Amino acid sequence: MKKENISTQTLLEILLNEMEHVKEYTKLVKSIGPVLNDHLTEIRSEKVQMDTTHLEKVHNDFNTSAKRYSTIPRWFLVIAGFAFVAAIAEGLFLYYLVYANS
Repeated sequence: MKKENISTQTLLEILLNEMEHVKEYTKLVKSIGPVLNDHLTEIRSEKVQMDTTHLEKVHNDFNTSAKRYSTIPRWFLVIAGFAFVAAIAEGLFLYYLVYANS
């Protein structure tokens, strides 16, 4: 493949052509900029209405089921309390049995 040398004049023409495109683009952006800014401020200030009744229902159902299943039943606390008291009584009985009769 042969490399073609581009003359300085051709490079200058390409550069000037690109500079004209940049100028046109800059003018376009400057003309559209305020309109876009107005639309953005309008969008930012707009209030969004959303129906959250379904989400509230799901949240309440979750809280209800979490409270129901995360609490310790009273019957379990009573049995655990009796077992704890029985273990202490057994320990005291064995202590007196071993050390009181020595």
